[in-house]
Amino acid sequence: MSEPYTAKHYALRAQDYVTSTVHSQGTDLDRVESLVAGKELRRVLDIGCGGGHVTYRLAPHVGEVVACDVTGPMLDAVAQEAARQGLSNVTTMQAPAEKLPFEHGSFEAV
Repeated sequence: MSEPYTAKHYALRAQDYVTSTVHSQGTDLDRVESLVAGKELRRVLDIGCGGGHVTYRLAPHVGEVVACDVTGPMLDAVAQEAARQGLSNVTTMQAPAEKLPFEHGSFEAV
C-alpha cells in the first residue's frame, strides 16, 4: 500500500504546523479546552492532530491524550513539542482516521 497523498503533502511541512501562530490560537481551541477542563477525563483522542494544538491544550486537563495522524513526521514533531512543553501524558499513533487501531470505548472523548 502506498503512502497516502495527505501524508506525503504534510510530511515536509510538519514543523511549520507546530510553530504556526495561526494554528496555535483561536476561539475554537479555547472552546475545545473549555469542554474538557474540569471533567477529569482519563483518555482522549485527537484524530487528525496535525500540529498538535488541540493535544497541547487538552493535555493539562486529562490523564492521557493520544494524538493520531496519518503523517509520521507530523507525529514526530508533535511528540517533540509535547516533550518541550513538559506534557508527559501525550502519546502518538500513526493511523488513518478511517482505520483507527483502537478498541471500541477506548476513549472518553474524541
